[in-house]
Amino acid sequence: EGETGFTVPREDVGALQERLLKLLASPDLRCRMGRRARERYEHEFMLANTVSRTLAVYHEILSPHGVAAIRQA
Repeated sequence: EGETGFTVPREDVGALQERLLKLLASPDLRCRMGRRARERYEHEFMLANTVSRTLAVYHEILSPHGVAAIRQA
């Protein structure tokens, strides 16, 4: 909350208005949150990173230790 964006309760117009006014009043906050959101996106959601994490999971599962654990389950 407040690092990469804000969450507001569903259908709570007052809370949404409050957060929007806060952003409108603070160019530094908008810039900082935008920068952090971009960094999070690049780290967690870019295709190359997602593929790397998925491949790591496959390697773990298919390793001799992982296969043995699957067979025991």
